[in-house]
Amino acid sequence: MKTVRRTLIFLAFSLGMLIAQNGVQRTIVQRGDISVPGREAVVVRIEIAPGGSTGRHTHSGDESDYVLEGQLEVTIDGQEPKIVKAGEAIVIPAGAVHNAQNKGSEPLKAVGVYIVEGQADDDGQLAEVDRCSIRGIFARYEPLGCVRGAIPI
Repeated sequence: MKTVRRTLIFLAFSLGMLIAQNGVQRTIVQRGDISVPGREAVVVRIEIAPGGSTGRHTHSGDESDYVLEGQLEVTIDGQEPKIVKAGEAIVIPAGAVHNAQNKGSEPLKAVGVYIVEGQADDDGQLAEVDRCSIRGIFARYEPLGCVRGAIPI
């Protein structure tokens, strides 16, 4: 019952965050523990409509994105904007404030891999997770004021 409740809360939160996005949709494809204790990888399908943007945000873990279709302009604070085209990838370090925008006329499709704090327990829920890492996967958020706690992914 506890797992069902946590899952419903998470789904409601995720749906609200997805609706708030500007033409950005992220869908978790897979997640799993990695060899670094206390960390896990989350693989996400990313779609951004023409003109869509993630808004400036950050993650507490590293992000790697591979563009399948379309092109993306990625702006990382302190760096020149970079155009990432189909067949190319970009790595965004943990803590880097960035924005991704589809300035093209075609929808963008990409695969993102996020290395976040957390580790799955026996029923597939995160035993402990950095809420900033998870919220950052689904929506814009302020990099300050994040708290630790147990929530599902």
